[in-house]
Amino acid sequence: MDYIKTEEIISEKVKNIEISGIRRFFNKVSNYKDVISLTLGQPDFKLPSRIKDELINSIQEDKTTYTSNAGLKELRLEIARYLKTMNINYNSEEICITVGGSEGLMCVFSTLLNEGDKVLIPTPAYPAYESCVKLLGGQILNYKLKMIFL
Repeated sequence: MDYIKTEEIISEKVKNIEISGIRRFFNKVSNYKDVISLTLGQPDFKLPSRIKDELINSIQEDKTTYTSNAGLKELRLEIARYLKTMNINYNSEEICITVGGSEGLMCVFSTLLNEGDKVLIPTPAYPAYESCVKLLGGQILNYKLKMIFL
């Protein structure tokens, strides 16, 4: 049986995306024991028992289906309520749940960017900004941030 080689089917855009410095450093640090890694946004605490219990209950009650594209309505309502406590007013229909910041950025850039659009990105910056823009065919215009201390 002939197998398709991965490199034959991956798009050129994806092939040209470089692994970010944070990921490269994370890969190195992961090989050492007892190292405090300040690379990725990993929580430094154990998952609270009440959340573990809710996850177990959800599985036992067969609540394992897909949610709406925007996320659970109850969660979006609760987020809107929480934001109101800080005088930030969004209704639940204006809130979209993602699995993380990178997915959220990709959704935003996919919605707003057309191929060839120019995007201003400060340096240093979160690496996903450049990856998303490159993948979608945008042009990156970097500018340096000034070190200003008050």
